[in-house]
Amino acid sequence: MYLGRFFTVNVAIARDHELITTGPYRFVRHPSYTGTFFIFLGFGLCLLNIWAMIALLLPVWAVFLWRMQVEEIALRGAFGERYRTYAERTWRVLPPLY
Repeated sequence: MYLGRFFTVNVAIARDHELITTGPYRFVRHPSYTGTFFIFLGFGLCLLNIWAMIALLLPVWAVFLWRMQVEEIALRGAFGERYRTYAERTWRVLPPLY
């Protein structure tokens, strides 16, 4: 795991927090959301009903968008220009869509 002890449920920046830009973080800023979204997408496809899949994915995506915003505000505050530069060269979740 690339984040190690920096992976927490609560959005928090530790005193010795590091900006991880290796592994999957070379390509996307939120790889755990990418993976989780594909899990939900797979589950939605198993339902064999487009409306059920939409009903499943919309709230999940809404929560992810909100959480990513909170995390990115915290990271910009902690790492400033380093994070802005990193964010400019990586996708948020799903290259090349978002």
